[in-house]
Amino acid sequence: MQKKQLVSDDMDNYNFEPGDVLAIGSKSCNGIIISLGTLSLYSHIAVVAENGMVYEYIGKKGLVKSSIEHCLKKAHTVTLFKRNPKLTADQKLLLRKHYKSARLDRSKKPYSTLRSIYSGLLPAFTNVVWLASIGAGIKGWWTGHDNIMAFSGVFTVFIGAVYLARRLARYCQVRGVKLAQEMKGDFCSSFVVLSDAYTGGSLYKYILTAHEPRPSDVVYAAKLSLEYTEIEIDLTKKAVLNSQLD
Repeated sequence: MQKKQLVSDDMDNYNFEPGDVLAIGSKSCNGIIISLGTLSLYSHIAVVAENGMVYEYIGKKGLVKSSIEHCLKKAHTVTLFKRNPKLTADQKLLLRKHYKSARLDRSKKPYSTLRSIYSGLLPAFTNVVWLASIGAGIKGWWTGHDNIMAFSGVFTVFIGAVYLARRLARYCQVRGVKLAQEMKGDFCSSFVVLSDAYTGGSLYKYILTAHEPRPSDVVYAAKLSLEYTEIEIDLTKKAVLNSQLD
């Protein structure tokens, strides 16, 4: 995959094309929580549509079509993964059809409680506890408190057990796990990966996780894929320009 950095005052200069993927780190409360929970700089993923628009999944609003400017409104970091080669006319049609069918199927369905717990809260919780246990272990070792180190060890084992249980449950196709994955309500990363697959992409081949894809998983897959060129979008000049206009 090729990588380059562009700096522009005008977002139009990035030549967004249908099928391109935007990886976004958001300054919103939800974005910060997602980043902390997934241990990633990125908290949101969107796929570029036509005419300066994107398809994105936003919580209980469901699947929406919005402008690129609106999508990046609260962004502090943006990486553009340009699809190579560009989508053909037929592939663009498939992308539009997938969006329309997904809206009919999912737009009125908020995240189900079971699916949110399994695919969202559980991974985030395990990451937070894992970091806390490591921090406690380091502090216990540094200060010589054996009880703190024991506490850290117990939680580290607990997180490892949860991780292995999720892996095993998916491998054995446990009914409850399968039910959670099939619940209505989509996630932004899932929609982007499906859109890529519908248009002949291969992102799904590089996503090997025990949970639904996260923004960081999509970024990792795009970096491995030969079908995408990574472009770091520098928002600095745009922010300076906007402040001067204000």
